[in-house]
Amino acid sequence: MNSNTNNIKRRVIYLLFFFVFSTNISAQKYNLEIVNNKTEKISFFKKNYKKIYTDSIYIYPELYKYLNYLFSKGYLSASFDSVYFSDTEVKAYLYLGEKYIISNIFFDDKDKEIIRKLKIKKKNVKNITLNPLILENIYNKIIKYYENNGYPFVTLKNDSVKFVENKIEIKLKISKNIKVKIKNIHIKGEYKISEIFIKKYLSLSENELYNQSIISEISPKIDEIDFVNEIKIPEVEFYGKNADVYLYIKTKKANQFNGIIGFIPDREDENKLSFTGDISVKLLNTFNKGESLSLKWNKPDKYSQRLKLNFNYPYLFGSSFGTLLDFGLDKKDTTYLTLDFKPELKYYFRNNDKISLFLKYKNSMILSSKYIDTTIYSDAESTLVGFGFDSERLDYKYNPAKGYSFYTDISTGKRISNGESKSDSRVKLFAEYYSRIYKNLVLKLAVKNEYIFSEGEMFMNEMIRIGGFNSIRGFDQDEIYTSAYSIGSVELRYLFEKKSNFYIFFDIAKYMKNNINENIFKNIFGYGAGLNFETKAGIFSLSYALGKQQNNNIQLSNSKIHIGYVNVF
Repeated sequence: MNSNTNNIKRRVIYLLFFFVFSTNISAQKYNLEIVNNKTEKISFFKKNYKKIYTDSIYIYPELYKYLNYLFSKGYLSASFDSVYFSDTEVKAYLYLGEKYIISNIFFDDKDKEIIRKLKIKKKNVKNITLNPLILENIYNKIIKYYENNGYPFVTLKNDSVKFVENKIEIKLKISKNIKVKIKNIHIKGEYKISEIFIKKYLSLSENELYNQSIISEISPKIDEIDFVNEIKIPEVEFYGKNADVYLYIKTKKANQFNGIIGFIPDREDENKLSFTGDISVKLLNTFNKGESLSLKWNKPDKYSQRLKLNFNYPYLFGSSFGTLLDFGLDKKDTTYLTLDFKPELKYYFRNNDKISLFLKYKNSMILSSKYIDTTIYSDAESTLVGFGFDSERLDYKYNPAKGYSFYTDISTGKRISNGESKSDSRVKLFAEYYSRIYKNLVLKLAVKNEYIFSEGEMFMNEMIRIGGFNSIRGFDQDEIYTSAYSIGSVELRYLFEKKSNFYIFFDIAKYMKNNINENIFKNIFGYGAGLNFETKAGIFSLSYALGKQQNNNIQLSNSKIHIGYVNVF
């Protein structure tokens, strides 16, 4: 076998794993031309590359980028034989060489069951172009499987590489080494929180097989707990067939308050003022169990107010079950008063996905039938039983750059209005998707949908209310009454700090306008811009939005400005 073939072999084995390039060049201005040594037409040779450079420092990186492209197509012996510089031109002479094919990848018989489990099919590794990235993906898939199933010291190597002309056969050898269990979990630092909560939230358990993916997620997950700081990164101590995990944390202040109190002229007496306000309070880990209690109160005018209470208690008695209690009060001037109550039992999976079973009771009462239209308002009561599912895969939930969140629930039961009992069903679906477009530029896509399927006529005080900062921006808070709606949002964000971003958005919605004789679907949209900015004391938010109803013109005088500040105490 000649020396040239041996050189190619060494290069093939080397390129199975990585490519490293380095160079020293001088600075001039050039027009680049790549010249192929092959006379036949090769489509990928026409791949675009930058041809004009103001500084020659960028020429060689472009050539290496081109070579990487050729390597990915199987031309592992491709190289630039020579590069000639003149005053204004540079010519790079390309040697293409043979195209290499992986004829097959073999595994030991004892590993074939795992290969089938990982869905590495023969057709995907037989007679394919030798692309180092494809091989790397296969190698990583195998390594990750074993690392996440008790074998942190697994190794994978090329046991043999056989050449037959331009075809290559590779035999891989997997060495699992020792099987490891997590023996103890040590939590160090000044903290006031249940260790059960920490272990459950991080999916850590004693006497379970070592899982590298769980270990890798410890720091990102701790970073998302409002009331916990990580003192230093976690450590793993291996001994024999066991491993101990060390966590270093401390609790911090994380309760939140956001409020504004105001006065407006009294509609009944110009010499008096009416008290208004908007207050939001969130208490976290008060009982050191990882629980949360939130209160939201809003009083837009003298006779109207809304109250929402929420209590969340995860991991009851150290189990994977948690409970959530919701209570709501909505008083609309002297028209109606609505009370609703929703107890919910949740089950937390190890990846923090959740399923839930809930009961929802709602009672809406007319306050004075003397002054209202009883054809659109009426006493109504409903009792529903439902099932929900919640999933989240975000890289950082407070300011995500990639990932998704998804929530849906379905409920059914009975509603009573005008003394008649009727069937009632409801469906809710919320989803968000984040994708990094370029560096700190992130695209967010979101949908929100709710539908009520009910027998007979529905009254205004029974309906869903949308509009405002958390639904369709550019409209007054909860100004639209509907029994069905769908909202789509596109948002472009620029992330400039860990919890800070600037964004522009466009919301579009279709909702059902419920009339006495017919139901009409209407289209609306809103657009604008906003800012979330983290300070030492909390997060400041500002948004500006314009909304447009169907057949109505956009008016700047109807723009909505939302200013918020969440103070941490």
